[in-house]
Amino acid sequence: MLSAGACVALLLGTRGERMAALALLVLPWPLGVALDRIDWTSVSGPAVAVAVVQGAIPQDEKWLDSNHDTTLRIYRDLTRSALGTPLIVWPEAAAPDLANNLLGFLGALYKEASARGSALVLGVLRADPAPGGKPGEEVYFNAVVALAEHVSWYDKRHLVPFSELKDCYREGRLH
Repeated sequence: MLSAGACVALLLGTRGERMAALALLVLPWPLGVALDRIDWTSVSGPAVAVAVVQGAIPQDEKWLDSNHDTTLRIYRDLTRSALGTPLIVWPEAAAPDLANNLLGFLGALYKEASARGSALVLGVLRADPAPGGKPGEEVYFNAVVALAEHVSWYDKRHLVPFSELKDCYREGRLH
């Protein structure tokens, strides 16, 4: 947006505004070249093989009750085909249900993966009781669960598809 504004100032601005706009458009290029020469990361250990599984299920079909088992089967089979890879990753909100409702499925998948030396990192949705809320009131999270030596959770705090999730519950498409 800054660049677009600078372009407008180049066309319509006063002489001073045009000079400032030109500087704004040109300055990032040498700065980028200079910053490109900096090593921003460093190797902290040996490389780890990673398998990313993607079910490619259209969003408008994933939450349909009729596709629930099929979607889980697709992700299970894709995961099984990658077993033996040290790290297997699912995309954000891959499972068609709350993690709370998939404990048996996820537990069985974890047992298979750990038996073959694989850790799983899965994008899931989950619910918790609302703090200070009424009984049965829940808050929803777009979460990541790591199933390895220890089970670890990370709940995203922003950019959560609550409206889609609420619509699925309201329409009865989510268990």
